[in-house]
Amino acid sequence: MDVLQELRNLVAEDPTRRNRICLYVNADGTPSCIIGHLAARLGWPLPDFHSAGNRGRPKDVWPGRASDEDFERLLLVQAKADQGQTWADAIDGLLESPA
Repeated sequence: MDVLQELRNLVAEDPTRRNRICLYVNADGTPSCIIGHLAARLGWPLPDFHSAGNRGRPKDVWPGRASDEDFERLLLVQAKADQGQTWADAIDGLLESPA
């Protein structure tokens, strides 16, 4: 599955959504932030709420599940979303294919 295309699809469903907290998973085990929701959609295992992985870099939490380039883009998207940007603004310009 194309990770970045799935991220586009996720954001298209609710482009004005914002991260509530800077964690991948809520205390009840449901996805929290943009990357947590993406991971759930892709079938990647979600970290335990109390684990260090709930705040780790995507590449460290889900090793081997995406390319290094995709993980770098996800890290940038996550940073923008954690700063309060809408999910649409967080992906704006970051998912374009390099020329």
